[in-house]
Amino acid sequence: MNPEFRAGAAQLVLSDDDRAANVAAARRAVQQARALGLDLLLLPELWQEGYSLDSRAPEAWPEDAVERHAMADLAREGHLVVAGTVALATARGMTNRLLVFDQSGALLGQQDKVHLFGPGGERRWFTEADAGAPFRLGSWEVGGVICYDLRFPEWSRKLARGGASLLLTPAQWPAVRGAQFRTLLTARALENQVYVLAANRVGAGHVPYGGHSGLIDPRGNWLADAGTEEAGIAWGTLSRDKVGAARRHLPLWQDRRPGMYHTDETGGTL
Repeated sequence: MNPEFRAGAAQLVLSDDDRAANVAAARRAVQQARALGLDLLLLPELWQEGYSLDSRAPEAWPEDAVERHAMADLAREGHLVVAGTVALATARGMTNRLLVFDQSGALLGQQDKVHLFGPGGERRWFTEADAGAPFRLGSWEVGGVICYDLRFPEWSRKLARGGASLLLTPAQWPAVRGAQFRTLLTARALENQVYVLAANRVGAGHVPYGGHSGLIDPRGNWLADAGTEEAGIAWGTLSRDKVGAARRHLPLWQDRRPGMYHTDETGGTL
């Protein structure tokens, strides 16, 4: 990925029962992204499986076959980077994993969800991440912050400290907490001086979903917001120069005092 590139978040109307319909919705978004000249498209969390985890387990894809997943096909068809999460069968158990595929369908990066949302039934089926770090996407370092992970600023800070200047946030965030979603996205971008790209579901499901898929810049400005009503793509241009400019304008990283941030939980610093 070049120092400046175009990225979009696909806001999709999804089914909790029809995987083929979800793949068709994602394919339409990829076609739209290609027409817009985007370099990267982020899909919502569990975009193919849907989200009805309180009643049944998602159908898991085998870890040793990730490059045969539908997302790899979509990346090849659209000739762009495609990312989203998948219910993945691993030796540790089923994980909710962010996968990022390049234009040839090759796997570029991955990250398991760190914090499982108990009220949504996730702990019943999934195993949480046991490690994580940014991954390389061309000249960018990128981190995965999957839905509920957004509520834990320590995780985003760890990724930013590891060099990430872009956080990918696929989500299935309900409409009833839509204002919180927007606030948390803004905060994670602003406090870490990074771009945040978030793709959320919209429309009816086992609960109504709140949209607000968007792109937030390192100063906390929303460059694009898909709103709360319809499917679509929120997109914009990301620039590494603007990350540097934001950090020079307000030198938060220089002014940190790690010695004051000791935590009894880990014995480390934030």
